[in-house]
Amino acid sequence: MAFVQNALENECCTSPEFISPGITGIVQPMDISVMRELKDLCRNYYVTYHAANDFAQGVPTRCAFVTWFVVDAMKAVREKVVVRGFAKAGIVPYGPRDADGNFVADAPEESDNEAVKEDNDK
Repeated sequence: MAFVQNALENECCTSPEFISPGITGIVQPMDISVMRELKDLCRNYYVTYHAANDFAQGVPTRCAFVTWFVVDAMKAVREKVVVRGFAKAGIVPYGPRDADGNFVADAPEESDNEAVKEDNDK
């Protein structure tokens, strides 16, 4: 898995988060709601494109097209679908909100143990 993490961080400019075992059952309602919309969007982009264009020749070109469809679909998944999915899974941030309704939390205070650890790292 290290090569996947390395590729995502260094080549794709993203920071992966790894999910602990056993959490998938908890987040399944969120996964279902987001994936349903994502699959529908991918299917729509694929069908719409190929209704007007020929199928790509060669594996690299087909892979590039599918990647573009997925990227565009990921960008098009509505925020409210993600929020509702988390709510259905019972994963809802609660606490202080700003004037726009965004969750706000203070940064955790540094403990003495963290300061000692940082001093040892120098």
